[in-house]
Amino acid sequence: MVRNMLTEAGLRKQVRELEPGREHTIEVGGVEGLRLRIKKSGVASWTLRYRVDTGQRRVTFGRYPILGLGEARATARRLLGRISLGEDPSSQRKEARGGATVGDLWERYLDEHARPHKKPSSVRMDVLNWRNHLAPVLASIKIDAVTRADIAQLHAKIARPKTQARRSRHGTPRKPVLRGGKGVANRVLA
Repeated sequence: MVRNMLTEAGLRKQVRELEPGREHTIEVGGVEGLRLRIKKSGVASWTLRYRVDTGQRRVTFGRYPILGLGEARATARRLLGRISLGEDPSSQRKEARGGATVGDLWERYLDEHARPHKKPSSVRMDVLNWRNHLAPVLASIKIDAVTRADIAQLHAKIARPKTQARRSRHGTPRKPVLRGGKGVANRVLA
């Protein structure tokens, strides 16, 4: 299968035409696995997806347009050369940062336990609980740094119910939505 190789001008044009406020990934061609990821905030970063014994990995190595397309391809080739010699840049970076975060542990739980062993509806509920309650507070914290006091504080925060008034399309009040509460806190942190 022949893939199109983007030029610098073609890449600039594609980036300009993207819908703002959404995440996008552009495969640029020329090097297997090289992609440009654009976040909702508009920050564009070069990533390289590759395989090692333990599965597929991704390493981010520079920002666009600071690092141009040609430089990104050259860097990706160097990284692939190191990978073929047995190095794992993604793992090396994680080790250099001081270990895994709660977010890393969550991804591992989701891939190795939840999706293979739980019903899709239960996995969906786990993802919603993570996204709505846990990720904003815990995702970037190192696993070693989480204390019982942190969990107790989070439990208390989730247990305080938050009521949100809803209105119909015609402006008439409807049943309020209750978010949080003791039951939700117990289920989320079980």
